[in-house]
Amino acid sequence: MTSYFWAIDQEATTIEIWTLIRLVVLAWLVWEFAQEEKAQIQVMKAYLLGCCVTIVVLLQAAMEGKRVTIHEGIGIRYRALGMNEDDLALLLVISIPISLYLGSIAHRRRKYSMWLFWVYAISAGLGVVLTGARGGFLAMVGGLFFWGFTQARFSVKKWLVLGVLIAIVALVSYYIVPESILERLGGTITELRTGDWSERKFIFQRGLDMFIVKPVVGSGFGCFISLVKRAAHNTFLAILVETGLVGLVLFLCILASIVTGVRRLGKGQRYLWLTVLLMWCLGSLSIGWENAKATWLIFGLVMAHSASSVKSERDKREAVMRPCHEGRTSRSFQS
Repeated sequence: MTSYFWAIDQEATTIEIWTLIRLVVLAWLVWEFAQEEKAQIQVMKAYLLGCCVTIVVLLQAAMEGKRVTIHEGIGIRYRALGMNEDDLALLLVISIPISLYLGSIAHRRRKYSMWLFWVYAISAGLGVVLTGARGGFLAMVGGLFFWGFTQARFSVKKWLVLGVLIAIVALVSYYIVPESILERLGGTITELRTGDWSERKFIFQRGLDMFIVKPVVGSGFGCFISLVKRAAHNTFLAILVETGLVGLVLFLCILASIVTGVRRLGKGQRYLWLTVLLMWCLGSLSIGWENAKATWLIFGLVMAHSASSVKSERDKREAVMRPCHEGRTSRSFQS
């Protein structure tokens, strides 16, 4: 916030500061009022419900052929509710491990609920493909590989059913997703090696040039567009240019503290949030999400889970120590 005093665009900095304050309050509200498991599950279900709307709109657009041409050289992609394709893709990507986790705990109560969550996860994956967002696609693939590695104890039956569902969606995708989108996603590795990353190479280079001018405290929060005349398309680069090394180190400390809290969770929750954070980090390499609502909602949920875990451990220790304390008190009274 102090970057306001040396910002090159104080109006933009003021807007970003107020936005950040609201987002931090959002994270605090989630952390404060969702420390019980039931409340945390309700928040995650609400997130999935919102994503369901976008998936339905995406599928409707695909079936009706309502395509969106970004500009020459990028091709045809789908969007929903006026949202940017890259933002929409990462929103859906993050919802996938959440739905898989909710499905795993729903299995204990209602088996059919588990399959509903799994079908949602696959539909969300189809939605990511329809957006044509290569950054979101890589985040999804990388995160799901990690998640699959952590689920080595899945029964053969579950893997077979999941495989059949994926095959069905892949077959549907073959008929719904335009060939141009499949070619775009299929050429991701080639683009990373020899392409310009949809002009991101130029943006990143310009951003680094601006960083060198003010490397310690940056050019002012929210001033990247004023400097480069383009969005950063990289969360960490935006923070580095706008707030310098000081701001980037502080942000990385926030991430480190969140990861440290995740390590205290049980296996299911730990793998869930590690997967979500990995997807967030991978996706944030191609879009600017430092001031996105989803970012601070996720941070708030992780902190709420960590807080509830600490509280649970403290209650268990107190329950164990209470009989010992009562025993000592009783012996002291008898003597």
